[in-house]
Amino acid sequence: MELRELSDAYLKAVNFQNPPWIPGKVAFLPATWKTYGKELEKIVLTYRKLFPEYQPGDYKRLAKPPHPRYMPGKFTDAWGCVWSNDYEGLAGVVTESPLKNWGKLEKFSPPDPEEMDDYGDPVDWEHRKRQVERIHELGGLAFGYFIHGFFFMRLFYLRGFEELMLDMAMGEEKVWTLIKMVREYNLKLAELWLKTGIDVIWFGDDLGTQESLMISPKMFREYIKPFYKEIFGLFKDAGVYVYFHSDGRIVDILEDLIECGASIVNPQIGPNTVEELERFKGRVCMDVDLDRQLFSTGTPDQIRKHIHTVIETLKQEEGGLMAYAECSPEVPLENIKAVCATMAELCGPTAMKDFVQLQTSHISSKHGGD
Repeated sequence: MELRELSDAYLKAVNFQNPPWIPGKVAFLPATWKTYGKELEKIVLTYRKLFPEYQPGDYKRLAKPPHPRYMPGKFTDAWGCVWSNDYEGLAGVVTESPLKNWGKLEKFSPPDPEEMDDYGDPVDWEHRKRQVERIHELGGLAFGYFIHGFFFMRLFYLRGFEELMLDMAMGEEKVWTLIKMVREYNLKLAELWLKTGIDVIWFGDDLGTQESLMISPKMFREYIKPFYKEIFGLFKDAGVYVYFHSDGRIVDILEDLIECGASIVNPQIGPNTVEELERFKGRVCMDVDLDRQLFSTGTPDQIRKHIHTVIETLKQEEGGLMAYAECSPEVPLENIKAVCATMAELCGPTAMKDFVQLQTSHISSKHGGD
């Protein structure tokens, strides 16, 4: 299938222009590939419709940790945050925060996004621009991206979660100094991405838990929303589509995210119910993140019923719906088969960033993606 055809279906879904199919993606963590290897490859090769880019033997490469934060041990990023990990192939978590003591704030300096990314890896922006140009020549969509945890999570990575929550609740003025610093870094990064000519920008920031937001809607609107509106607006004004991912319950601020300028939102089913999300059908394109917990604990029949229910409830002829299914290493192979079979039945392939990067990997041995 040509990149141009995939791109056209994607944009029609985003813009409610009667797409030819519902774009769908099944994703596997490196740890999942490591766990199942060739058995997983057999499933993937059975459903070429969903995995047109996959080549036999790719599982060996996909099982390798893509970055030190996916390796057991500790890793320090460009901000001085220390990540810890016990399981190869899964992303670690920040366990040491450089600004736990406010006394270090005055002399603290963020990294320069023109030189390196958030993890400290060097960045060649001219190469990224050439990569975007080549993707366009092939008829594809070029996706830019910010780190998963670009703003709210970066604040608590730097300060510590409990400390940040107390600071916000008590109105600590230094929080605004911290916000200003992270804001300026991200705005500079936004300018660099805009110069490359991308079509879609990906943001990820986990705001919710299984049952609620991590902070109240009131605090979100005071501390987080103004910056989201500012940076989303920069891309929206430039004609770039804004994709926003968040784990956890976010339906309580979904109206705010739409107001901020999100073109595509990626809510998780489970923390957000299908009935709650149905209220927003037709108002914003939803790339629904299907119930990952059910994938691990349910039966194949339950999984098939779940995917059918979500898609049948939220779909409409005009578009505005995509579907995303991520399988961790805890998901049994028979459940992975059920996920892939049902997604292939109800969806077509998508032009997400992983597909574009893999399709264009022959352009250069140097990749821009994380």
